[in-house]
Amino acid sequence: MVENSGAALQGAPGGPTRAPSTPRLGGRVELLSPAAMWAIDDALLTVLGLA
Repeated sequence: MVENSGAALQGAPGGPTRAPSTPRLGGRVELLSPAAMWAIDDALLTVLGLA
């Protein structure tokens, strides 16, 4: 599930300001626990949804 949502985030229409931040956050998420992955992923989806 995390891989699928990550692909969705990378393919989501962001701005030039959001596009560069996605790979960096994705790299950090891999180092965190699964619970932290879901929390960060949910937060990113919320930010993209509000933008």
